[in-house]
Amino acid sequence: MGLFLKSDLDKLIKHLNKKEINFKKEDDKISFELVMKNKNFMIYPYMTIDDDVLSMCINLSKVDKINNDLCEKINEFNLKSKFFTLKIKNHILFIEANQLIDDINLLFDKMVENLFELEDELDNL
Repeated sequence: MGLFLKSDLDKLIKHLNKKEINFKKEDDKISFELVMKNKNFMIYPYMTIDDDVLSMCINLSKVDKINNDLCEKINEFNLKSKFFTLKIKNHILFIEANQLIDDINLLFDKMVENLFELEDELDNL
């Protein structure tokens, strides 16, 4: 099992290098920066690969108060997103995706593309 996980991780690292995406690898976690140029903000996804599942998570902000407006935004985001789910845990607003790996490079590209498609929704949170 470990051999396959290492293989997917190696493939992803090679893909990131090929696309000239700067990333940081710590243990089995990869983090990188995405610049949302239209709305002028950055997000910092981090990913892990475990049991043939690519998990990506992005902490967005601290939430002091949960109100109806925020709940509506969460529902709206979750309906529009193909991969990600917006959640609140321990007063942290974050998005996460857990996807079975078929083609790690294609999956990564589609997930990042989905983040750019959700730029307006992310900016409005």
